[in-house]
Amino acid sequence: MEIDRRCIDLYLQKDEGAVTFVYSKTSRLLRHVAFSVLGDASLAEDAMMEAYVSTMDEHLRFPNGKAFVAYLCKATKNQALSLARKIGQTVELPDDEIVASPQEKLETGMLPILKRVLSSEDYDIMILHVCQGYSFQDIATFLELGSAASVRGRYFRAKAKARDALKQEGLR
Repeated sequence: MEIDRRCIDLYLQKDEGAVTFVYSKTSRLLRHVAFSVLGDASLAEDAMMEAYVSTMDEHLRFPNGKAFVAYLCKATKNQALSLARKIGQTVELPDDEIVASPQEKLETGMLPILKRVLSSEDYDIMILHVCQGYSFQDIATFLELGSAASVRGRYFRAKAKARDALKQEGLR
């Protein structure tokens, strides 16, 4: 997912049309990011909205639209973690309660297993790459994990671990 430079500039200037466009393009991903931390749809929505507002006030420059979306993801995760701390919630990987598409409905039985067997970062890598289509470089930038090669390695190790867990559960 990429948003063009002009739209990003207008978003940062709080242009209503640009804000609406960015929201329509990114809200599903950001909602997933926040929900994966908080496990509650209402709290996830709050964290997501706080991330949108906070990014408008930072006046940062982004080299491209993917970097902007990655930054929104990072801001959303940070807002969700902050909200979890404020309410005294222990952050754990939650069961999947929100299913937004037919593809996700098919994957619902697998996701709780993957959340159980993979680390939080490895789970995020799998979701961002497989479900959201982000490149390993974008994921490395978003999760601050160094190089694309290190993320690629983690992805393939996580994929093998997930495959073994799904076999044990009789899903593969």
